[in-house]
Amino acid sequence: MNDDENQKVGYYSIIPTRILFNNKLKANVKLLYAFITSLTNKEGYCYASNSYLGNKFNVDPKTISNWLKELRTFNYIVIELVRNDKQEIIQRKIYINDVPYTSNNGYPYPLNNGEGIHQKIEDNNIITNNINTLTQQKKIFNKNVFLYEYEYESLVQEYGIEKTKKCIDELSLYKNSKGVQYVSDYDTIKRWVILRVNELEKKETNNKKTNQRIKSFCNYEQREYSEDFFDKFYAN
Repeated sequence: MNDDENQKVGYYSIIPTRILFNNKLKANVKLLYAFITSLTNKEGYCYASNSYLGNKFNVDPKTISNWLKELRTFNYIVIELVRNDKQEIIQRKIYINDVPYTSNNGYPYPLNNGEGIHQKIEDNNIITNNINTLTQQKKIFNKNVFLYEYEYESLVQEYGIEKTKKCIDELSLYKNSKGVQYVSDYDTIKRWVILRVNELEKKETNNKKTNQRIKSFCNYEQREYSEDFFDKFYAN
């Protein structure tokens, strides 16, 4: 399942009156705005791609791009582009830039971008026509495993915190023992480390079952015999 499919659609979609009665906006652009509000219910922003949005509206992704441009022109949305240290775009975030609602928490769901969209704008060093650019650096996990924050979150979402930690620990141990480095530790975890961790967990489970059977077989209590039992036994 890709990231677009993971984006949950909220129960409500919002169209403020200033957008609803903006005669310069096409009807579908207003509907796109409403759909974006329903996609921000979890993270406080929408990360759906143009292809995903295009499929929902049955239009070409380029059309979605033009609609987003119209919304940016009227300052209704702010787009944040997250780049890696090679300046490659790794994520796009679309924020609702509606001050009355965001400040008064008027939407029927909480916005999780707690610092506020305007604070995010101030923190960015590149701002062009409501498009902000952030450069994200990889973080170090367990001394020698390097992951972007979004990569780590993706692993946690797919495997859970405990198994993700096992994958990081296993990869760290392997890299340390072999003295190797990978272009992408995230891809390496997805490619073979997760299989290794699953294999180790399976062996651990089987060993526990074997130990339980042995313990159960050996767990018996010493029988008590009457004083004349052995006399009668040897007499026969």
